[in-house]
This record gives sequence, C-alpha cells and structure tokens, in this order.
Amino acid sequence: MFRSFASSYMNMRADVYIQKNVQTDSGHISRAWVYHKTLWCKAEAVSTMKATKLINQSVEGFLDQIVVKLKTIEPISHRWRITNVKSNDNQIVFPEMDKIEPESTIFDVRQSHAVVDPFGRISYHETLLKRTVVQENDIYSN
Repeated sequence: MFRSFASSYMNMRADVYIQKNVQTDSGHISRAWVYHKTLWCKAEAVSTMKATKLINQSVEGFLDQIVVKLKTIEPISHRWRITNVKSNDNQIVFPEMDKIEPESTIFDVRQSHAVVDPFGRISYHETLLKRTVVQENDIYSN
C-alpha cells in the first residue's frame, strides 16, 4: 500500500462523493451525491471563521467557514465532495456540532495541485477544501 514516505504519512481516511443523475419512480430526474470511494490522506485545518451576519441591526444569518488542506497520493477532482475525514483511530476530525447527532462536515474542492519532490517526481497532491453551505448529501432538484 505505501509506496513512499509521503504515502506512509497519510494515515487518515476521507470519503469521496460524486454527483450523479437519479431518476425517481415518478420519472423526475434529480441530482444526488453518491459515495464513490475512500482515500488515504492527511488533513489539517488552515483557516476557520464563525460570525453572525447583521443587516439593519437584525441577525440575518450565521457564517461558519472552515478551510482544510488535504494531502493525498491520487489527484482530487473539482467535481467531488469530501466528507467523513477520520483519524487513524476512526474518530471524525471535522464534526458538525450544530446537529442533534454530530455528523462529519462536508467539503467542496476549491483548489488542487501536485507537489513535486526534489527529483522531479510527483510526491503527493495537495487540495484546499471549503465547508459547503448546505451540509447534506441528499437528492436535490436541478
């Protein structure tokens, strides 16, 4: 499994979801986020921000943003969603605390690039993830 020092460093796991068209019993076609695979990775939060949005002296919304740096051996597509980032002992690293039962935070891919070692070979891929506004992978209409 481990091909290099970089891959042995990636002792966490994250689930990848891809978007697919799903047809319901009534014939309606909707998009759904469907589990695709689990990746070995290393994840760390690089930026977090929580704030209340005030307009005309009234609370209009709550801003909760987190940016995560994800390192993986394989490249990450901008069309994927990443969730269930878990530590080596199977603990959720980025839980959603606002829910009755804490679930794993869902992230959108913002930027991804390869990191090259001194010998000119791709060592790993580094990806920036941003917390999605809607924290559900349910079917939604187009």
